[in-house]
Amino acid sequence: MATFSFNNTSSGSVYFTYETVRNTNGIYDSASPKAALGSFSSLTGINEDHIVQSDYIWSAVIPEGESSIEFLPETIVLTGEVYFRGTGNLTVEVTRTGASQTLSPSELHGQGTLNSIKVIPAVPPTTTTVTRTSLTIAGIGVFNTETNWNTAITTGSAPFVNNGGFGTLPLSGAGQSLGPGGETYINYRVMFNFNLSEVPGTITAINLPFATVAPERGSASPEFSVNIFSAGTASIAPSVGTQYALYKNEGSTALSSPQAVTSSVSYNFSLNAAALTIANTKPANFVIAVINEFDYTATAPADGSTYFTAINTEPEPHFPLVITSV
Repeated sequence: MATFSFNNTSSGSVYFTYETVRNTNGIYDSASPKAALGSFSSLTGINEDHIVQSDYIWSAVIPEGESSIEFLPETIVLTGEVYFRGTGNLTVEVTRTGASQTLSPSELHGQGTLNSIKVIPAVPPTTTTVTRTSLTIAGIGVFNTETNWNTAITTGSAPFVNNGGFGTLPLSGAGQSLGPGGETYINYRVMFNFNLSEVPGTITAINLPFATVAPERGSASPEFSVNIFSAGTASIAPSVGTQYALYKNEGSTALSSPQAVTSSVSYNFSLNAAALTIANTKPANFVIAVINEFDYTATAPADGSTYFTAINTEPEPHFPLVITSV
């Protein structure tokens, strides 16, 4: 699609013409591109009844002052395939995403000037579902000796690391347990790695859908909030405790808005502009972390008898990214 913005300083209306280049015999033949075949929209100051159009040429009456029109071709119009031509004291700027061409009255007179930018049809968005390439659960678990919550969430390494093979998957978690030193803290972070290098076009939206299930034993956890954070663009190494600190190392950059979660509910996290910026570098390792509210707010869970967690359900894949790109 291209926008044609006109400035007519003549006294009265003038004409603008968009014409496919003719062959050496001065006519159109079966090899001529149908560069004028398409539709118009967003007419500002231009009367649609004052436009004439064929497969190879369209022309419009341009009133005094400023006006504009959008043209959406049915096929890609390559550079040098059409002439832009105008009468009177008319200036036109032709723009599309990433390119523009401005023509003065003298450049529009006579034969006119060839297009120096492509005119591209609208392409419908593409939806791609990307499954994880790996995951890591890293945390401070039951029977640890950590009695200080701030230390528990700022430590650079965790004693517990697991890299998958789950029938179900914990969705982060926090709480207290009776350990060797008395009441000690539990905290888990879940990291997922996705390869975005093959996602086509410009990524405009990323959604992270998942569902939770009831625990196999015991009662469901009280509702608590989780959020999605950046965990960098380096590959997740198997069973390395320092992965616990990845989201802190990335500056605790939130990639979504927090949501309260509980058992047996479906959720969708819509990732934000910060996530899109990272994703559009098309990293082979787009690593995100699911972090619980006690962790990202640095507020210790107060109830020593309650463990806050939710369980993600089968079937695989756990936590796919649903990506929209254009």
